[in-house]
Amino acid sequence: MSTNNIPTTLATVQKLMQRVSSAEKTQQREIRMSIEEARALTTELALLTTKLGSTVADQLESTINYFDKSDVKISASQENKKHFIGALEAYFQLNQSASAIDSNPDGPLSKRTLSKLDYVYKEMFPRMIDQLETLAKNNGERVRRSSKAGRYAKMMFYLEDYAQGMAVFYQMMEAPSQPQQQPAAGTPGMLPMQAP
Repeated sequence: MSTNNIPTTLATVQKLMQRVSSAEKTQQREIRMSIEEARALTTELALLTTKLGSTVADQLESTINYFDKSDVKISASQENKKHFIGALEAYFQLNQSASAIDSNPDGPLSKRTLSKLDYVYKEMFPRMIDQLETLAKNNGERVRRSSKAGRYAKMMFYLEDYAQGMAVFYQMMEAPSQPQQQPAAGTPGMLPMQAP
């Protein structure tokens, strides 16, 4: 379903609303609809929903791309990580909704969001974690989890924890069979996520 086919007016929806209004005025209890009208209404609503999903994806991708192109010290900083993680979690939720929106896990919005998440997990997160590890080492910090983790090591652990936590939560990967080592003392814990 291409978003290029989005109607500027929803004729079937408008006709239905007129019929509902007339029915209310005459206190009718039912409105009948032909199968053809129901198909047209479903198609219009699916196109509208896909367009809305695409608009939301544009906005979230803009935020994710900002953090992707920013210096990792800015992206993973205490002040910014909540915005980055928030946009990413919203994108995960959009991905889950996309298959319902398209009524098809292979629909355009589903493919788009899954492709972006694939990029985030295969390229963006590994690069950011590598950069934070290098910064930590150059700053004389330990890069193994401990109570003495430095500034950049803490950022790295936080990003690793969230990357894995969200991937498990949104079923992009299976939970590790052995529990992860607990975050270093003073490392902020994971924010609670809502169930999908």
